[in-house]
Parts: sequence; C-alpha cells; structure tokens
Amino acid sequence: MRFFIAAVVFVLALGCSGRREAETVLRLTADDAGKERHITVDGELTIALPSNPTTGYAWELEACDTAILDNPSHEFVAPNTTMEGSGGTEEWHFAGKSTGQTEVRLVYRRSWEKAEPLETYSVTIVVDPPKRPKRAPKTPKPSQAEGV
Repeated sequence: MRFFIAAVVFVLALGCSGRREAETVLRLTADDAGKERHITVDGELTIALPSNPTTGYAWELEACDTAILDNPSHEFVAPNTTMEGSGGTEEWHFAGKSTGQTEVRLVYRRSWEKAEPLETYSVTIVVDPPKRPKRAPKTPKPSQAEGV
C-alpha cells in the first residue's frame, strides 16, 4: 500500500511540474510568423522552426533588441528517427529583460552564401511588466475600544 501511495504522489508531482513549465514558457512556431505575442519581464519564450542542417541551411538571428529580450541560447533538436539527413527543429530561447516591443527576425540561409535567405521568420514580441502576485486582503485590526 505504501508503494502505491508513493507512486501516486510521484506521478502527481510530475504532472504538476509539467503544467507549470507550460504556463511560464511561450512556445512559438512557424504559424506565429507576422503576429504579435506578449510575455512579461522574466517571462520565457521559445521559437521552434523546422531546420535541416545537413543541407547547410540554418536559422540566424537577424534582428532583436537585446535591451528588451535576452537571447541566452539556441539549439538544434534532432528528429526521433534514425534516417540519415532528416530535418529537425531549431529552437531559439529568449527571456524578457525589460518592458518594450521588439521584432525578432530569423533568416534561414547558408552562412557562406551571399544570396537572399531561403526563408524569413518575423514576430513582434511585446514585453509587459511582471504580473504582481495577488495579495491576500488586509484584515482589519481590532480597535482598542473592542478590547475594553
């Protein structure tokens, strides 16, 4: 019985932690191109775009106001297949640094070519002030007259 209870608590803890992450990281895809999206200061944003580095193409960050958004990292996420040359996803990670609005523009190109990019992705990010935690209502202090 103890094992069963421990297993249930473990599964519930995993479920809760997954929901929390989904609420704090805004995930954008190619479908969000040309749109305006909002995050808060200290909020996180991930842009996930299809990519196939075996062709020599990769996404490059062309525009982003780093006073508003931090770009701490980006990574290639390989597909779940063993097939050679399969494309995957490039993920660009950002964090709200200060309030304001910035365009994030990524271009898909071969870094050594001078040609126009094969694709361009652009999204407007508005960084709003952090949300304040809800405060508990103040309880009135008992008046001194009540104590007499």
